[in-house]
Amino acid sequence: METMLIVGGGYLGRRVAERLRREARPVVLTAARESSTRALRELGYAARRLDLDAATAFVPPDGPYRLLYLVPPPRQGGEDPRLPRLLAYLETNPPQRIVYAGSSAVYGDREGAWVDETAEVSPQSETGARRLHAENSLTRWCSRHEVSSVVLRLAGIYGPQRLPLERLRNARPVVRESEAGWSNRIHVDDLALACIAALQHGAPQSLYNIADGRPASTTAFLRAVARRAGLAMPPELPLSEALALASPAQARFVLESRRLDVSRMRNDLLPKLLFPDFHVGLDSISEF
Repeated sequence: METMLIVGGGYLGRRVAERLRREARPVVLTAARESSTRALRELGYAARRLDLDAATAFVPPDGPYRLLYLVPPPRQGGEDPRLPRLLAYLETNPPQRIVYAGSSAVYGDREGAWVDETAEVSPQSETGARRLHAENSLTRWCSRHEVSSVVLRLAGIYGPQRLPLERLRNARPVVRESEAGWSNRIHVDDLALACIAALQHGAPQSLYNIADGRPASTTAFLRAVARRAGLAMPPELPLSEALALASPAQARFVLESRRLDVSRMRNDLLPKLLFPDFHVGLDSISEF
């Protein structure tokens, strides 16, 4: 049975690993810090340290394996040096498939239009540029090595321990609902299932949008979280005032508006979601 190598054993990686473990799949996780590596081992996982910002060697698993890559790019610059560094380690034993968890930020602002996987990419932020660089690096490498690759362009992730509660407690203002753009999200457990399906699918397509298919504004999401948590509603400002208070990065995020078409995901990877919208997802969380 092929080993599943998960590079990035954090919030999402552990959820994917737990589901694979239930299927009796051999799993290896990596973490950048020794303390995180030990924590994974204490949970019973085969774990190895891999710091993609350091010049340390990494030897891929013996025998056939598939790889799920979950490490984000650095926070600065227009390129992602981490993924190419990992790919160099895999030259001696390439995987059967690489699934890359990327970002829908590569689409840039679409003024609220629906976007499917055939749309041209047009990143308007450094985050989007770094993600597109990683996608292109992966595609070129996999083509040279005849490795199957799948790129997942993710929406915003939410779930237990991944909610904007501190932002709400600090009463940070939001754009008033009438002027707020569209944004997209996916519950972490549905995302884990999509990652596993992309790893295991017999003949997947090379690119998928991953979201719940029910876009809404960030303002609507924050208001729903506040209601569920029993917190005060965030103060709302006109768009012009919100932009004046925002950093350049925050302003770009506020101005990007798109709705992700997930028909391809539903056809191939995830016909039925556990949490079809964020209202259902928030009602399932017990941490409030």
